[in-house]
Amino acid sequence: MEIKRMKEDVRAAREKNGVYISHERFAKEEAEKKAKDERIEQIENDLSLSQKEKLEKTSNSLRDLQENYRMVVSTLKEKEYTISKLLKSENALVVRAKEMCTDLQIA
Repeated sequence: MEIKRMKEDVRAAREKNGVYISHERFAKEEAEKKAKDERIEQIENDLSLSQKEKLEKTSNSLRDLQENYRMVVSTLKEKEYTISKLLKSENALVVRAKEMCTDLQIA
C-alpha cells in the first residue's frame, strides 16, 4: 500500500500538475486536517464551557460564603449587644446590693 502511494506521488510529480502528491493523498490529508481542526475547535469549546461552569460554581460558592459571613456577623453583633446589656444589669445589681448593704449596716 505504501509502495502504491509512493508510485502515485512519483507519477504526480512527473506530470507536474502543480501538486507533487497524488490527488487522493492530498484529499485524504486535507480531510484529516479538517477533522483535526474541527476536533481542536470542539476541544476549545469544551474547555471554554468547562471554564464558564467552574467560574459559575465558584461565584455561587462565593455568594454562599458571603451570605454566611453576613449571618455570622449579625449573630455576633446580637450576642455582643446581649452581653453589653447583661453587664449593665450586673453592674446595676452590684450597685444596688452595695446600697442595700450600706442601708442594712446603718439600720
